[in-house]
Amino acid sequence: MSLQLEKPIKISFEEIEIDDHIPSIKFSFITDVEQFSNFLQYKGDLWIDCSVWDQFVNDLITLKDIAVLNDMDEMFFIKIEKTKGIIEFCWSVTRQSISNDIIQSSYKTVISEDIFNHIKTQFVDYPKWW
Repeated sequence: MSLQLEKPIKISFEEIEIDDHIPSIKFSFITDVEQFSNFLQYKGDLWIDCSVWDQFVNDLITLKDIAVLNDMDEMFFIKIEKTKGIIEFCWSVTRQSISNDIIQSSYKTVISEDIFNHIKTQFVDYPKWW
């Protein structure tokens, strides 16, 4: 199963493994960010706790102020925040090797209500097995 977003940036979650013991999903994650003449692509795997996914979906449905989806290592997140009617989308990933090399990337932008509703629909409609 997969989840695809096209705006504000291209994001793909492809389910590659599940864990029933600690209900969680391993995703292959790809994001493509284009801005002006710059292009950034990130590919990696991440585990997301199903209860965190559920909380993110519930927070998207109500969006009183903030909805955050993070991985189990807390090195990846998508955050959608509504302040005074303005909706902001933020994505960030950090990875650190055993030799302490660090790669970090993030993106932040204001999104329209239409883009927010598309994002919300993609996550709400994702087929749950838990």
